Amino acid sequence: MRTFSLVGSILVGSSLSLLAVACSSSSDQPAQHSEDAGTNGGDAGSDSDATVTTDGGGDTDSGPTSCNTLTLEGAKPMATFNAGALPTGTGGALPDGTYVLESATLYGVSSTSSVPIGREKLVVTGNTIQIGTENADDSTKVDTETDTIAVAGNTVTITETCPKAATPHTVQYSVEDASDAGDGGAGVALILYVDQGPNKQGSSRLVKQ
Repeated sequence: MRTFSLVGSILVGSSLSLLAVACSSSSDQPAQHSEDAGTNGGDAGSDSDATVTTDGGGDTDSGPTSCNTLTLEGAKPMATFNAGALPTGTGGALPDGTYVLESATLYGVSSTSSVPIGREKLVVTGNTIQIGTENADDSTKVDTETDTIAVAGNTVTITETCPKAATPHTVQYSVEDASDAGDGGAGVALILYVDQGPNKQGSSRLVKQ
């Protein structure tokens, strides 16, 4: 899964989005795409080859599977780095609506760099989420995905249903009041927290439109 994954992206990585960005060290060198980003259920962002693979696995030449018709608008969000520990999610009621990735943070990395990442949009309707995630390097490549979700406490369990069925996985999350953030949103921010090990701990902040 790419977004929850949110990842990413997420609700989630990818998708986050975020974990497609990997910092090679604690220096300020430009971050590179991680080779294993998107291969773990907790990824918060796009795969490095963001074209959706064909469902069924038999014919890889038949083109990408489109799970929805989401379009992505606006400027690319930025990922920043934080030497501290990944925060713990606080949970909260998750309202239905459209959420757009605003920013991402990679924890456990000391760097003053900021890195542009792919745009991401989530549409939450009950226990279903539609996702569109842009490849950070090629805006013509957009992954689409459909997931079901189950919220419990400060965690959300996500099960991919399109473009293929996948094993459920769980990430922490927070829902925060963003009414004073001045970001033009609807007053709600969704933060997804992903932990894939050292230098792969991150959060994605998505704002309700």
